[in-house]
Amino acid sequence: MRRTAIGALAALIATSVPACTSRGSMTDSAAPCPRTPSPLALHVARHRGRAELADDRGAVVHLKGANVRFERRGALLPTLYSHTQLQEIRRSGIDSVRLIIRWVDLQPRPGPLDLAYAARVDQFLSRAGAAGLRVILDPIHPGGNAAPDNFLPRWANGGRAVSSQDVIPALDRHGADYLTRVIRRWCDSPAVVGIDLVNEPYEDTRAGTSLADRYRRLVDIYRRLIKAVRGVDPSTIIALEPYYGFSRMPGPLLASLAGPNLVWSLHDYSTGGPGDGYSPGGYRRLGAYDVGGSTSRGHYATDPTNRARRQREQMAQLEVQRAAAIDAGMPVWVGEFGIPWRWTGRREFLCDKVRLYRELGWSWTIYDLDSRIDPAFGLWDPATLRWLPVAHAIAGGSGVC
Repeated sequence: MRRTAIGALAALIATSVPACTSRGSMTDSAAPCPRTPSPLALHVARHRGRAELADDRGAVVHLKGANVRFERRGALLPTLYSHTQLQEIRRSGIDSVRLIIRWVDLQPRPGPLDLAYAARVDQFLSRAGAAGLRVILDPIHPGGNAAPDNFLPRWANGGRAVSSQDVIPALDRHGADYLTRVIRRWCDSPAVVGIDLVNEPYEDTRAGTSLADRYRRLVDIYRRLIKAVRGVDPSTIIALEPYYGFSRMPGPLLASLAGPNLVWSLHDYSTGGPGDGYSPGGYRRLGAYDVGGSTSRGHYATDPTNRARRQREQMAQLEVQRAAAIDAGMPVWVGEFGIPWRWTGRREFLCDKVRLYRELGWSWTIYDLDSRIDPAFGLWDPATLRWLPVAHAIAGGSGVC
């Protein structure tokens, strides 16, 4: 199907009846999902000797997206984004959404997904698709030790509180079943083009003696999760992340996962730094060179000389991840990048990031979209349908400065 008009797409979504599951129950059928063709669908293809995301016509697609959440300070928003709001996002130049879903909300008990929460996702996907927005599901989004149980259900950790180090064991035991239910629920949504298996996995330092040892365990888990998703949907895009979203995975390990429609995804909050930004063990050097959390403050270079230096430093760090992706035959998608409001030089930071991603030919998704939900990182006010001035680089129709 090669219909591209938004009106035709809206008609398709309004009349599509998902074939892989009913909205009233969750089927455990092992049959693969019979996908309805969608003009939003993506796949990985070779283009001029490199792996790229491509649409159903074979045209290369570099996503320009934003992260979206349903909750604020732990509570679900009372209302979702309207058709008008999502259409405004699309008109701004944003063409995709990484939809953050908390495991604890979608599957609070073992077994079927929570129907009320799943219905909220249904409604958002319908509206997003009608607006022409592609959606990548992010159904396992640990929030770190500062978040209650890392936003994972306690039943996945034997009824105990879930620390960051418990995330990998919980994935090992229950991740395949949960992701199978998630992908079966939404595999036939015309808006859904992929799934991000797990956000910023935190290494279990109780296993192995080095980051490389722990990466072998993560690769084993990824292999099982990919198999589970492929058992339901053989063709959807699957995004894989390194530990913490930015550590260095040994190239041969990532290459061992090589398969169709896999994407390497990193999270990039770096402002630069010496060398390639990594320690000999594979960890990123942090310190003053990452923007930090919502309450952090700092200064990004605004004068031309220092700004050019920071750009060179950031490119050196990105080249580390690019080399791993090339060896594995995967395109790169930056699942998160952003800078909090207390920093000066925010516009320069965003412009430089987008310019670097464009130079590399990468897709990107800014963190965060909604200024109501995340006042520190949010760049758009859904009440006024206006982008904040600092977001000019992102909200411009071309998506670049």
